[in-house]
Amino acid sequence: MWMLLTGWLAVAGPVDLWVGVPQEAGTTADIVADGEGLTCAAEAAHIRCMATGPVSFSWQGDAAYALHGETKVQTGDVGTAWVLARPGTRTELEATLTDIGAVQAADRHQIAALRRMTVYTSDHTPPWPTPRALALHRELLAHPDPKVRRQALEGWHPWAAGTRNDPLPVAAPLPLDTPTLAALVRDPDHGVRRRMARLLRVARPAVDADLARTSLDALLSDPHPGVRRATVVAFPEAVDRGYFTALEAWDRILAMVRQPRPAGRAACNQLGRLKGRLDGAVPPETVAQAMDQVLAHHPERGWSFWTSWRDELPIKEAWIRRLVHDTNGLDPALIRHWHQTDPQTLERVLDAWQPTTFPERRTLIRRWAPPPR
Repeated sequence: MWMLLTGWLAVAGPVDLWVGVPQEAGTTADIVADGEGLTCAAEAAHIRCMATGPVSFSWQGDAAYALHGETKVQTGDVGTAWVLARPGTRTELEATLTDIGAVQAADRHQIAALRRMTVYTSDHTPPWPTPRALALHRELLAHPDPKVRRQALEGWHPWAAGTRNDPLPVAAPLPLDTPTLAALVRDPDHGVRRRMARLLRVARPAVDADLARTSLDALLSDPHPGVRRATVVAFPEAVDRGYFTALEAWDRILAMVRQPRPAGRAACNQLGRLKGRLDGAVPPETVAQAMDQVLAHHPERGWSFWTSWRDELPIKEAWIRRLVHDTNGLDPALIRHWHQTDPQTLERVLDAWQPTTFPERRTLIRRWAPPPR
C-alpha cells in the first residue's frame, strides 16, 4: 500500500532565481511566482521557492519594465533574470548604440553620446536599457575602436560593481559571461585593461572568483604602468572579497615597491592599507624590511607606511633622519609617536638638522615634539 501511494506523492524541491532589479523599478517583492505547492522567500537579488514542479516568475511592478531571462525554472535548478525597460521604450538609447556599432572608428560626438547614454555619474542617471539595448551595449565591448571599448566598459561598471551606490543590489547577477570578462583583461588597449582592474576592485559576487584572482595576477605584470597602479590599488579589496589571503596580497604588493611611480608609489600606500587586514600575521622584522624598501625606492611614502605600522616598527635613527632630512613630508601623529617613544633619538636627529629649504618644517616638528626643558 505504501509503495502505491508514493507513486502519487509529489516531493517539493528548491527553485532559485537570481535577479537584478534596478532601484528605479522596484524590488523582488514586485516579482510574482506561479507554480504547484509554492512557498517562497525573497531577498534583494534572490528568490527561493519550494515547489513540486516548475515555477514561472513574472514582473507585476512598474509597467515601464518587464522581467527578462530565465523566467521559468525547473525544480532543483537555478535561473538568472533581470528587470529591464520594456521593448520600444528606449529608442534614443538603442539608436545611439546601433549607430556606434556600425562604424569602425567613432568620433568625439559619438563617444560623448555613448557616455551620456550608458555611464552613471554623480549628477547623471542614464536610461535603463531594454533587452535589445543591453545586447547592443554588450557587443560594443568587442568594437574595433578602443575608445568605444573603453567607454562601453565604463557603462558596464554599475552592472558588474558591487557597491551601495550602484543601481542594482550587490548580490545581483551579471549579464556578462566569464569569457567576455577574460577577453577584456587581455584587451590590446591599456585603457580597457586599466578599467578592468578598477572593476575587479569593486566586483560584485557574481564575478567568478577564480577569474578575478588570475586576472589581477596578470594585470599586476601588465606592460603599462597605469594598469599596474590600478591593479595594486585593487588588492586590499581583493582580500575582502576572498580572492587572496592578506599574506598573499602583502607579498605581491611588496614586490611592486621597487617599481617606479605610479605603481611603486601606490604599492607603498597599499602596504599601509593592508595593516588592518593582516591582524598580526606579518612579523615585526618583515615589516622592518618593508620599511627599508619603502625608504630606498619611495622615501616620501615612508611617512604614511611608518604611521600605519608604528606599533610593529622600532625607532631607528637612520629612518627618522631619512624622513626628516631628505623628504618634504610631515605627519604629526608619527612625530608625536617618536617623541613619546624615544625622545632622545629624535633630539639627536633634530640637533643635527639645519634645513636649507623650507625651514618652517623644523618649526612645525618642534611644535609637535618640543625640546626637553
